[in-house]
Amino acid sequence: MAIPAIHHSDQGLQYAATAYVERLQKLGVQLSMAAVGEAYQNGYAERVIRTIKDEEVYLSDYQDFADASAHICRFLDDVYNVKRIHSALGYLTPQEFEDQWRARQPLATITKTGAEDRATLASDPSADSGGNGMGGRQLGRPPSHSFPTKALNAPSQNQRLNE
Repeated sequence: MAIPAIHHSDQGLQYAATAYVERLQKLGVQLSMAAVGEAYQNGYAERVIRTIKDEEVYLSDYQDFADASAHICRFLDDVYNVKRIHSALGYLTPQEFEDQWRARQPLATITKTGAEDRATLASDPSADSGGNGMGGRQLGRPPSHSFPTKALNAPSQNQRLNE
């Protein structure tokens, strides 16, 4: 069984139950919950699930759980992220969007102390100090628009109003 890196949910009682949360934490899963009263935050996750159901699950006849899992993973890897265009991404696929985003990221500059230039840290707070094995290229984390992370990083209300 694959263990997800992140588990996103609403504030449902079953997802906040102590035993459930402790099990996820023991497995090293990062927890993510929509804020109380902010139902729009789950809209991204709900839309991805609807797409998976409409474009894969309802059109397939699976033999068992393992078959369903394999087909859904194939759909996500080979269709959703690579072939399926998204209007919210300017009619690009998530992979094309991520590739373009990465190409626009500035090169990290290294000071004598080994820390990235403050401008890099200001534009990418996840930037590490020292070498990252990328030949001086600071890649950071792309915007969360491909499955599964799109659902996990809903914009705040202020971000949505300012777009």
